Amino acid sequence: MFIAIEGVDGVGKTTVARLLAEQLQCEFVEKPFHLLLDTLPVADAYRVITGQVNSCPVNVRAWFYGTGLMCLSEQYAGQNLITDRYLLSNYAWNSAEGNKVLFDVLVNQVRIPDMTVLLTAPPGIITQRIRGRNATDPDLTKVLDNQERLRKMRYFLQNYRIPSMEIDTSNCTPKQIAQQIIHGIKKRA
Repeated sequence: MFIAIEGVDGVGKTTVARLLAEQLQCEFVEKPFHLLLDTLPVADAYRVITGQVNSCPVNVRAWFYGTGLMCLSEQYAGQNLITDRYLLSNYAWNSAEGNKVLFDVLVNQVRIPDMTVLLTAPPGIITQRIRGRNATDPDLTKVLDNQERLRKMRYFLQNYRIPSMEIDTSNCTPKQIAQQIIHGIKKRA
């Protein structure tokens, strides 16, 4: 079983993904590109590298994050896995006119999740959650662009026919969300 937890910043992806991995006794991977880093501490190395890459042209960014997805697919082939971010996140942040072919290649090269779970929440709740973790979090500046990213994620799911479910996390605890996901997976099996 392979489940990808997706959504914009502040919807609860990491918390839900960790809880779900624990409940289903699956491996958990946060930010697939971490798998390529062999320096410690990984988080610091990741911030330095992504800081540089995020200033590159969109096609470079798409391939960069796609490399992490390919690594994850190979390293965890056939294993039960929950990942925090995967194809949808790369597409939402790095797709642009003219680079669809890059995502076509990625979809054909990586392991497609048995279920992609798109978590959502209204902008006010997202802002409140992000401020709750850090009042000066740079993710606060991204909230205005979330509707466009969410539109892209939905398009990607439909265009590539990725098995998926969407859950609004506004009025649910992480445990309730995990239970909804488990129920949805069983229902589709």
